[in-house]
Amino acid sequence: WTGANVPGYGDPLTRSPDAVAADVSYGWLDAEAAIRVYGVALDSAGVVDRAGTERLRAEQLRERLAAATPPASTAGGQAGGEARLRRVGGDLGLLLDGDQPAEWVSMTGRVRLGPVTGDYRSACAVLDNPVNQVAPEFATRPGRPGEAMLLREYLCPATGIRLATELIRSGDEPSGDMVLAGGVP
Repeated sequence: WTGANVPGYGDPLTRSPDAVAADVSYGWLDAEAAIRVYGVALDSAGVVDRAGTERLRAEQLRERLAAATPPASTAGGQAGGEARLRRVGGDLGLLLDGDQPAEWVSMTGRVRLGPVTGDYRSACAVLDNPVNQVAPEFATRPGRPGEAMLLREYLCPATGIRLATELIRSGDEPSGDMVLAGGVP
């Protein structure tokens, strides 16, 4: 099964609203997709409606968490304000013990997701959606292999921000993800 390439990096709900408005002005995206994909509200002139965007994004994050399966495990609460965090990518980070990575953490929610020697995804909320529903513009015809594909989203259980995604066939087990065996320099 093949799908669209270059799906982007990070959670669309954290993308700059001004960048989304620019995409709409260039004709690369329509206003409906700006709302559906990025949670960005535009006025009739194509200018970002900041309050409307904030409301849309908050609503979409709440809906994600409400539809998601709660975490398989709960790791260790939230990292305190004094905790030293290092961003890995997107909203996924590391909680440092001295200069060494100790635990996975969501940066925005500061949720401790377990030791770096394990798979952080077990402490994430999980949301599965058929690819045909998530991106109807790339939908496959009925009976084609792509019809069985899901977009699996691993979400911060506190904020709903996406930490990772994978395309997976319905009924299959997820592939392994990164673990750290030791510290980084």
